[in-house]
Amino acid sequence: MRLTQLIVTLALLTASCSEGAPTVTTTPTTLPSDLAELGAARTRWEAAGLDTYSYTFTDDCGECGPDLSAPRQIAVWDGQVLDPAGLTPTVEEVFSEIERAYEAGLSVAVVYDEELGVPLDVAIDIESRPVDGGTHWTIKKIAPDLPGNPVALAELEAAWSLWTATRPFAYSYSVAIFCDCPLEGSLSTEVTGDEVTDWDLLFEPSGGVTVTPSTIDDLFGDLVDLVAAGEEGLLDVGILIQGSARYHPDLGYPEWVGIDLSIIDDGLAGIDEFGLSERIVFTISDVEALPGEAPDPVYGAEQELRQARLLWDEQRLTSYTYELVISDLAEATVHGPYVVTVIDGVVVSATLNGIETNIDEAPVGSIDDLFEATLNLIMEEEDISALYNDVLGHPAVIEAFGGEAFLSITNLQPLP
Repeated sequence: MRLTQLIVTLALLTASCSEGAPTVTTTPTTLPSDLAELGAARTRWEAAGLDTYSYTFTDDCGECGPDLSAPRQIAVWDGQVLDPAGLTPTVEEVFSEIERAYEAGLSVAVVYDEELGVPLDVAIDIESRPVDGGTHWTIKKIAPDLPGNPVALAELEAAWSLWTATRPFAYSYSVAIFCDCPLEGSLSTEVTGDEVTDWDLLFEPSGGVTVTPSTIDDLFGDLVDLVAAGEEGLLDVGILIQGSARYHPDLGYPEWVGIDLSIIDDGLAGIDEFGLSERIVFTISDVEALPGEAPDPVYGAEQELRQARLLWDEQRLTSYTYELVISDLAEATVHGPYVVTVIDGVVVSATLNGIETNIDEAPVGSIDDLFEATLNLIMEEEDISALYNDVLGHPAVIEAFGGEAFLSITNLQPLP
């Protein structure tokens, strides 16, 4: 009897469900407090009045490739978004996306910056990610103004020195160039030694002109020429160069460079007359070492010298004394020891066996002179090798011309 009653009861329940029993659904609800928080954050951002700022943007887009999901440096300059991929929203667009999500009844979770109101972490409809992707954006390191420090020739040359001392023999990198000029576009480039070996166009240039691939050293060289011309007045016309640059802390390559050019001579017309773009921005990213043939002896010797030069430059020694001995095996002669005195980077005196010598006739120079002479011989592919002081970085022994000549530098002492 009890079994029969149970079967009948289950049958009635099943019938009632199939006859249109209401289905319970849950819809995310936008609370007034959510809209109030959004409005307050937006007000803080608008009050900041920033039309030039920088930030690091990450799109946790799930299955998308590294070009979209990797953190990327973004700058907004006078309202212009400078994004290599052209896919990054501005802060204002992020606010608008949050508002649209609320209006659509989607689940939204946002963390706002307490001072600027910037949405630092935005999660929209994450629960449905397997179906429609969802959205998870993060904004970090938001800061007024452009990335880095004002463009300066000394900092630029120091960064180039670091790059030349640490660069891989073979490497790949991506560069994006923004300007009203034929250079505009984005490339992925492979380099071996000082030659471009392969490249791909990543994003079409706005002007439809194919970008010419180059090495990072070529970019450095062009930038040094431009900044030096502005700082040292080498241009025939009065041009003011303003902007900022930021360099990789370990390898030295420019991660971001932004330059504005403007005519400062009232008698001249616009800058277009000289074929220059008023604004040039480029970013370098995705620098990776590539497997390849072992560096040739010249490249290895150059790298070793440049790394020693970095160590020497870190000492900031411009006034010092040292002892120099020159051995000429071909003539079986030894010259020295010379006691060389350098003040503010210039040789002011040299003694040989305690007797003052004519520094214009003596084979002496500053440590910087020795570095330059050694580098020139290396680049000329002369048979030369060098050992460097482990503590100060200066050359300790230089063997030149296949062992026919030796220079030894010892007892270097800083002067007050």
